[in-house]
Amino acid sequence: MEVYGLSSDTFWKSETEIRGTVTDCGKRYRVRIMRKGSQILDYSCSHVDESGRRIRDCSVGCGNIVDVSDLCVHGQALLAEHMKKDREKNLRPVSTSQKIRFMVREYTNREVSRIMGAGEEGRVRLVPRLLLSRDQIKVRFFIGKEKLLQVKDLVTFAQAVEFERLVEYGKG
Repeated sequence: MEVYGLSSDTFWKSETEIRGTVTDCGKRYRVRIMRKGSQILDYSCSHVDESGRRIRDCSVGCGNIVDVSDLCVHGQALLAEHMKKDREKNLRPVSTSQKIRFMVREYTNREVSRIMGAGEEGRVRLVPRLLLSRDQIKVRFFIGKEKLLQVKDLVTFAQAVEFERLVEYGKG
């Protein structure tokens, strides 16, 4: 078996995605492994043609992966080659300090709170607009917090208010 096109990306919590192609008896297999330490988080192995298009999933035994020993022979070959290259480079695993993780978590929580706050109930303005002409009077209603949007179907709007149903304006 031969491994080529080996590449890996390491993320901020020491999660590593390993990708490469393994040839086995003239057949090509595209393998992707996502791992954290010795734990396999995600895994795929596909038989591919010369141009890299997927023919089918590997049939050598790529079932439910729990441990490194559960990988098919192609996955094991890719992982072994990756570990060999890491030893040759003598690289330290990527890790992120606790302070940086806390800072990222806080920014994420703030953004989630801001997004969730946008969906909360609150004061909404309902603004009528009268259009007068010589022979008719028209009324239009606009609704919103900051940006006012036209209520196009007054009957549906009135029923939603009466039965306390949620109606969204400005979506799509």
